[in-house]
Amino acid sequence: MNEITISVKELYQKAKDMMDDGMEFVTLSLFEPDNSAGIPAWVGFVAGSPDLSSGIDYEDIESVEP
Repeated sequence: MNEITISVKELYQKAKDMMDDGMEFVTLSLFEPDNSAGIPAWVGFVAGSPDLSSGIDYEDIESVEP
């Protein structure tokens, strides 16, 4: 999967939450849908900052139909 379409509102809120928590960088992971189980594609977020020894997992955002 090369791309995913997600809600701008959800993406904005996620970025705001990470910034409010003092995060300085984020790793995005794209996950394929599981059509047989009715699960859409989604993007996962693990954010961090230099003072943390490991990243913090933020709630995923599911894909939307444009």
